[in-house]
Amino acid sequence: MPYSLPPAYYPTRPYVNMSFPGAEHGLYGYAGYGAGATQSAPHVELEDWANVSALFARAIERYDSDDFDEALPLLRAVVRECARLLTAHLGPAAYIPPHSSHSVVNGSRVRSFSRSPSPFSKPRSGSTPTHSDSPPRYVRSPFSPASSSGSGSTGVCTGFGRPAVHFLLARALSLLGSALTAVPSAALPGEPGPAGCWLAALEAFEEGEAHALEDGYGDDHGPGCAAGIDLGNSGGVFGSGSIGSKRKPCTCGGGLAEEWRVAVAWGRTLVCIAEEKVACALRAAKARQQQGSNSDPSINISPTSLSRSPSPTSSFPMSISLPPSTAPSSPPLEAFPLREPTYAPGSPFAAIAALRPPHVPRRAALHSASAHEVLVLAMDQFARGIFKMPHAQARPHSHSHFISHPHPHSHSHSHSHVHYQPFSRAAQLFSIATSILGVAERLTIATQRAHWAQQADSVLAQMRMEGLEAGVRVHEHAFPHFHPHSNSHSPSHSPHAGPVDGAGWGEEDWRGAVAGARGRCWLVVGAARGEGCEQALEQGANPEQVLHTPEAADAREALGSAITFFERAKGAAASPAEEAEISPLIAEALLTLANMTPDENSREELYARAQAEAGEGFPLGLELPTPAMATLAIGVSNDVDVIPQAEVPVEGEDERMDMS
Repeated sequence: MPYSLPPAYYPTRPYVNMSFPGAEHGLYGYAGYGAGATQSAPHVELEDWANVSALFARAIERYDSDDFDEALPLLRAVVRECARLLTAHLGPAAYIPPHSSHSVVNGSRVRSFSRSPSPFSKPRSGSTPTHSDSPPRYVRSPFSPASSSGSGSTGVCTGFGRPAVHFLLARALSLLGSALTAVPSAALPGEPGPAGCWLAALEAFEEGEAHALEDGYGDDHGPGCAAGIDLGNSGGVFGSGSIGSKRKPCTCGGGLAEEWRVAVAWGRTLVCIAEEKVACALRAAKARQQQGSNSDPSINISPTSLSRSPSPTSSFPMSISLPPSTAPSSPPLEAFPLREPTYAPGSPFAAIAALRPPHVPRRAALHSASAHEVLVLAMDQFARGIFKMPHAQARPHSHSHFISHPHPHSHSHSHSHVHYQPFSRAAQLFSIATSILGVAERLTIATQRAHWAQQADSVLAQMRMEGLEAGVRVHEHAFPHFHPHSNSHSPSHSPHAGPVDGAGWGEEDWRGAVAGARGRCWLVVGAARGEGCEQALEQGANPEQVLHTPEAADAREALGSAITFFERAKGAAASPAEEAEISPLIAEALLTLANMTPDENSREELYARAQAEAGEGFPLGLELPTPAMATLAIGVSNDVDVIPQAEVPVEGEDERMDMS
């Protein structure tokens, strides 16, 4: 049965019959529990939240280990459990009282609810929730705003609320979509595709943020509440506990609307949507080209969007324009359908859709948006997360944390250690920048490629400051080919990677990776700025005029910066394999710069350097690995000087490039 869950995660709970004012009008997005309703909702306690949190921690561990066969069922179980927790909620006015308050309804003992929150006592060490007739005081509604006054002198709050459940659900849905992208054959019948999971995650993010404001969560919970529950590595929604505080993490949801981890996860989900839109547009354009539709002058194919080994004589106009087509054989031009599919009644996605309040769904808003517009939304969330993200010098070194795991065959709690990489601001910045760059390299409009490559470089520029305090050791597969659907949103997700919080890593450990990523950024900028010039030259324009335009000068400057960064990355390479990854990028930058160089002697020297970097396996003009190597001879001579080779980095050059 799809979305089945082990019995350990479905503990038997008493049921209550309950109604609250306004439910008959579908308020709070939970229709079906109106006044006089005879339906019953499952009872939810803190142990349920501990169960689903532990389940998510296990899913993250398997996900980071690339064990999708086990991670996918766990993520599906988290989605189903979160849907169950939200379905059990009867509205923000329902609370579990701190004292024993049972009543008799139709001859059955049920638990009543109070409309006002009450402080509750912290459980004694070693005690566990029970289901006796006299529940302990700390048992309360999981969806009530937790009161810090009853949390004791340590500032510990042991409740949790709707925002926490929504954010956990959103994170699980986002990872589920990425896992299905990595293993498409693992999708179950009736399960939405990756785009459907990401859209549902965006809805959950927005619902969680709205509930955080609606339920009155504020800053009175302190840093412990804002940090959330420990959920392992990979930049979990609630991260690794409070930063710079000895308070234990809180799970009530207070402050989560401004939690930096939520914003970063939100932005990464939007990046996945943008990537899906770009991939769909490129597939459609390639299919049209194969069908002969590229003879239509309204369709232009960008060189960086379709082929990595074009013919030397092929021409590549500047941008791509995809008019609508009704041909049944053509692939769809949208990344996801406008209408949400109908899910089976027992599917958790049906429950999630039923819980949404009446508003314009995110699917409709994003359906007509371009990848550029989606990236704007993602960058807003990233900026929000970076602003709230703690700095390395403002906090001590992190240690491994543990969370409470319920035993599979009992309700008693046992503590299991969940080891993960400590927090590193530098690693988070690198991950954010490379995820944006991965989409920017595939955008079809040159101006948009240049814009987002510069945005990624602006984030990477902060690495020079952050890396001095917290070195970054990048996973060997994170550079130079990073993809937003990769198995980890952190560049240091390898289980064999060392600490990323400044313990044992020096500046040289991160400089090569960051320099290589910045070189990719400036290569995209330079190629985009020079794309119009190359198009004009291929169409027979006067080279004397084209190569002396401001656009050509800007392209040469950007390409020179790219070569400088690539040379630094190659010099910092720790192995011949890393050098082999960087050499084709240097060759591409050199060849593109040669095409933009008016002086014939300098151009020939750049061609020779590009050939040396590419190696004998890629002779110029035959089977070059990049589209920029397609156009070879321009045949222009002038006395304009260009730098024939990258200069040796000098003191202060980083600051000069950042200012430019």
